[in-house]
Amino acid sequence: NGSSWQNYNKQNSGLVYDGIYSINFDKNGIAWMTIDSIIQKFDGTTWTTISVPQHYKNRVTAYDLTFDNSGNLWVATNYGILKQENGNFTIFKRDSTRAQSFSAFNFIEKDLTGKICATGQDGLLIYDGSTWKTVRIGNTWDVFPKALYIDKKNTKWVTNGSLFSYDDKTMTEFDVSKIDLTINKIAAGEVIERPASV
Repeated sequence: NGSSWQNYNKQNSGLVYDGIYSINFDKNGIAWMTIDSIIQKFDGTTWTTISVPQHYKNRVTAYDLTFDNSGNLWVATNYGILKQENGNFTIFKRDSTRAQSFSAFNFIEKDLTGKICATGQDGLLIYDGSTWKTVRIGNTWDVFPKALYIDKKNTKWVTNGSLFSYDDKTMTEFDVSKIDLTINKIAAGEVIERPASV
């Protein structure tokens, strides 16, 4: 309410589990959460559990979620990327019969142009509404990024033990011992290299 905290847990609310992986808000201010294999939403009064397709239920762990410009829900999971549109789920996953051959994902965000960006074992993936683009992070595949952040300049920042930025053209790796990593610099897209030590 802007002045005090309310603690919600399994015992005093409609939460299915106490452990929440991520939380985001839709355009109506409703809170959406990923909780293990469950997606829940809370409008301030009512808790609603969103069921994933039955044949995925025992295989999916939902790690992160976001919304596109049309209000559709996107979820990063250990079994690919889920999209919910008009109540129906589509899954983009690793499958040799499909062009979108994805594996496990742990972060997903909408960038400033409305594209969906996700990170996982396949690197950084960007969806423009019709096609997916895969961008390799560093010199190896199958390394899970630890974070994904999109700054005010629409640069995508990714960590996987090192720090990388992607400006929609070039993936750049930074030597973290030589840069100013203050949070305000990162938020503004102004990571500055420190002068060399003398």
